[in-house]
Parts: sequence; C-alpha cells; structure tokens
Amino acid sequence: MKFLTLIIGLTFLITLSIRLYANTTIQIQCAHQEICGIIQNIIEQNKKELTHSQIKFELQTLFHISGDPHDYEPSMNEIKIFLKSQNIILGPAALHPWLENKIKNHLIQNKNFQKYLFRVDFLESTLNDFAKIGQKNKEALAHFWIYPMIYCDFAQQLLKHLNLLSEITKRNLTLGYTCSSKQIEQELKIALKNTQLPMVLTHDALLPLIKYVQRDIPTEQQLVVLNLKSSHHHDEIDARKIKQFENLQKKNKNILFIIEKEMILPSSIKSKIRPTDKIIEIGVEETKKYQPFFVLEQFITEINSVNREK
Repeated sequence: MKFLTLIIGLTFLITLSIRLYANTTIQIQCAHQEICGIIQNIIEQNKKELTHSQIKFELQTLFHISGDPHDYEPSMNEIKIFLKSQNIILGPAALHPWLENKIKNHLIQNKNFQKYLFRVDFLESTLNDFAKIGQKNKEALAHFWIYPMIYCDFAQQLLKHLNLLSEITKRNLTLGYTCSSKQIEQELKIALKNTQLPMVLTHDALLPLIKYVQRDIPTEQQLVVLNLKSSHHHDEIDARKIKQFENLQKKNKNILFIIEKEMILPSSIKSKIRPTDKIIEIGVEETKKYQPFFVLEQFITEINSVNREK
C-alpha cells in the first residue's frame, strides 16, 4: 500500500513538473504600444522556436497613447499600474518625457525598481549619423517606428532581451529576427527626388528622415522642408514659423503639405492653403501588425501618387 502511495505521489509530481514546463508564460509590460509591436513581429518570425520550447510571451501596453506621444498625459491609474509592474520595457527617454521624472522619484523610494526596467535606446553610431546632417533631434527620432534603421536597432536590442528572459525558464531561446532598412530608405529617396516640391510638415517627426535619405545629394539640390511644430513637449506653432511659412509660399506657386492626421492644423495655416498646393495626410500613429514599416510605406505611396499627378 505504501509502495502504491509512493508511486501515485511520484506520478503526480512528474505530471505537475511537465505541466509547469509546458506552460511557461513570460509577462512583459511595454511603456509604448510600438515597443510591444516590435516584440509581436519578433514572435511572429519565431513561431516554431517558441512552440517547440513551449514558452509564451504575454504582452501588455501600460500607456494607451493616441496622437503625439510627447504630448501625452498619463492617468493616475496608469502610473500606479506602471509602478507595480515587474518586467517593464521602456523606450528612449525622449519618447515619454512625462514618465522619466516619475521613474527617478520612484527609484529614490524603491531602489529595487531598477531591476524591473529595461530600456531600448539609440545607438551612439546612429545619433552620430544624424548629427552629421544637423538632425540629432532625439524627440523626432523617438518616433522610431517611422525610422527603419532605428526600428531595426531596437529590434536587435529587444531580441537579446527576450533571449535573456528565457534563461529564467531554464530553456534558453535562440530567437532571430531579420530586419533591413536599406530598401525602403532607397524607395523614399527616389520618391522625394521625383517630387521637387517644397514641403511643409505639420510636425518634425519626419524631418530627420527626409534629410537623412538625401544626405548624399548636394544641399542645393535637396528638397526645401519646413516643419511647423517640433516634437518638444506641448510645443506650439509660433509667429516665427508662420512667417517662414508665408515666405515659402511667396517664393513657390506649389507646396506639398504633409499633414499628420493626429494633429490639428491651426486655422492661421489651414486658411492659407491654395488650390494649387498638394496635400498628403499621413497617420504617423497608424501602424499595422506584422508590417514594421507600414507608416513609411503609406507615405511613399502618397508621394508617388502626387508625383504622377504632375
């Protein structure tokens, strides 16, 4: 009887260990939905590996941001959930400036909170590349999902982090992720080259990218680009920008307006758009699952459409 009881007990423990092994879930909390978006793309490319290892990544977005992330104001409830989370992935500080002070203040009270944080950040080499063209604007570059080279950098950082997290389960993952920015950057360069119209951007999120893909073109041959609003927290269009806009209109019969759907164009600008001007509306926040460069692809499509109308 004792022998039978022992066998039953051992069988239960073996069954329990198998169940625990077979159902390993790693929970991850993202400070921005696009960080979770990269992880979703990594998971999609590694379905077989994850199924075989029986590891599941469960993702949660802590702050549900709509519109420009720099202007976001989190609720008290969102902050409480954030401070209680234990596997948080942050973006660059410039992506969520409203969060950085709260992190610093909480670390004073709870130094252990640091071990729950992982941050994807700009590579120094990438910042140097943008500095060379006078576009080391971290606030604009923080819109990493419209910057293919930065997106791919962040994907590799997250890939390493996911593989490290898997060590907790004693089943080391060797996830991989293919990401290349060259083709879509070349497509944007060609589309811009064929445009020849000066551009007015409602926001500077796209400005460093437009300058970057034209970096090997002589300055005098590059497109004239004016951004009305910067990515600084709660920045507004001032009199100086309006004056620059008016001067640009005087010199050019046709202007191409790139209007972000998430932003309201002031009447002082909107009323001055002429019938001869061209307009492209782009949703910088309208990303798509498993299509990492969706926003940029749509932007290129719209520019090519304008080019065909000329």
